[in-house]
Amino acid sequence: MTRRVPTGRKLLVVLDDVDEAADWQIGEDIFPTLPPPGLRVVVSARTGPDERRAGWLTKMGWTDPDTAEQMTLNRLDRHAFTSLVQSDPLASQLSAAQPDIDEQLFNKQAATR
Repeated sequence: MTRRVPTGRKLLVVLDDVDEAADWQIGEDIFPTLPPPGLRVVVSARTGPDERRAGWLTKMGWTDPDTAEQMTLNRLDRHAFTSLVQSDPLASQLSAAQPDIDEQLFNKQAATR
């Protein structure tokens, strides 16, 4: 992430579940604290019971409120979850082949918070 994004181009980097990484921890060295023009980074992680809300931002060196923003996502309710599954053709096929999969997935996402 040390090279600039070419002029007129945009780059979106998504790191999901960084709290579940094995043998690796995210830190200030992975992304610049002031991103170059065109670079956007989205990082998802759960906040543990011993962490402050801003803990992940601090670990990454993203402490400038004009550069980084933390969002809290709420768990999907049953209706929203079902709508999401039904909107995806592959998930709909899986659901048709295994009718209880929706309930299993809903319960799994509900248990992760």
